[in-house]
Amino acid sequence: MPRRRKRARFEQLTEFERGRIIGLREAGLSYRAVASRVQRNSSTVMRVWKQWTDECRTTRKSGSGPRNVTSARDDRHLVRMARTDRTASSRQLAALWSIATGVSLCASSIRRRLLQCGLRARTPLYRIPLTHDHRRLRLQWANQHRDWRADWQHVVFSDESRFNLWYHDGRIRVRRYAGERHLPECIIERHSGRTPGVMVWGAIAYHRRSQLLRIVGNLNSNRYIREVLQPEAVPFLQSLPGAVFQQDNARPHTARIVKSFFAAQQVQLLPWPACSPDMSPIEHVWDVIGRRLARDPRPVASADELWIVVRRPVAGRQRVTASAEDRYIAIVAKRNRRTTSTRVTSMVTASIGKAISAATVRRRLHMSGLYARVSRVCVPLSVQSRGARLQWCRQHVNWNVSDWGDVMLTDESNFALEPDDKRIRI
Repeated sequence: MPRRRKRARFEQLTEFERGRIIGLREAGLSYRAVASRVQRNSSTVMRVWKQWTDECRTTRKSGSGPRNVTSARDDRHLVRMARTDRTASSRQLAALWSIATGVSLCASSIRRRLLQCGLRARTPLYRIPLTHDHRRLRLQWANQHRDWRADWQHVVFSDESRFNLWYHDGRIRVRRYAGERHLPECIIERHSGRTPGVMVWGAIAYHRRSQLLRIVGNLNSNRYIREVLQPEAVPFLQSLPGAVFQQDNARPHTARIVKSFFAAQQVQLLPWPACSPDMSPIEHVWDVIGRRLARDPRPVASADELWIVVRRPVAGRQRVTASAEDRYIAIVAKRNRRTTSTRVTSMVTASIGKAISAATVRRRLHMSGLYARVSRVCVPLSVQSRGARLQWCRQHVNWNVSDWGDVMLTDESNFALEPDDKRIRI
């Protein structure tokens, strides 16, 4: 009979298969017929039946199977070796183990021991190498701005990013069987040279964002002033009272001519520590655009088409309401808890002089944590009733379980043939 294998070891029988074998044997089928039904070897069927007739059980004995090559102490030593060198592969650990103990151990056994101890091989987190001075300056900058709250509303974050035509960021997976690794449909081509793409510049503020600018070729300080700062960055900053401009420490940004230009335009700059791209929130914008590009099913054949696709996600509609108006919507809803979104819309529209929809009001209330819920129905209570209830609670607040055990609680209730208890949903 065919044998099913799982990796290099035979697959164990499940409880369902053992019960099925016993049921078929009790039905009068032969060993060969049962083995054909369950797709197992005849000797396996015979062992299961013999165990059932002799011992009246189908479970495996505790401790059955091959013994572990390593002891608990050896397993702890393996864990220490893996934690000492986190990037060592299972084959490298097997070689180190053979040198240290003189006993050969296969890589699969090492992987099983480490998995049992919770050490799973995962993709490492990549980052820019930081020196001691970089870490010190980053911490100093964070301590200086740790108490900023409303001050961040005046900061304009800017950055450049490059989007390529063919780019694999590790998120793409292929579904294949064993042995299909080299099939053309399971291969992602990666070019060794510079991949064609587009370089973009953008800036974000607390309530607004700038236009995306396409940068063709290498960006130097003169082009940075002529193509980015003068046409887009400076007008965007001048439209925001008290704006503070943030940029990284790239050479075109820190050139002497660029600093002179900022001084002439009276642009206030936010000091930025070196090697700190992860501290800028605009990196999340580039990540969102990259994810949308990866989900776009339409193929892009040229850099011009890629620029159109990159610019499309950002070219969405502006927010209808500002943060102050969002807070006013929440205040109106809190004043009258039983009001509807349509009534809130009419009151807010009459107050701010701007037409907004009820769906927008509901979204703003959800962002504030205010959801429309079913109100709790209770008996109307007067001031005297509330006082009596509170007095009764204070008298019995220190009662323990033994005190309440002597109390018999009684009540009446009415059950109708067709109850309407609000639990039915359609």
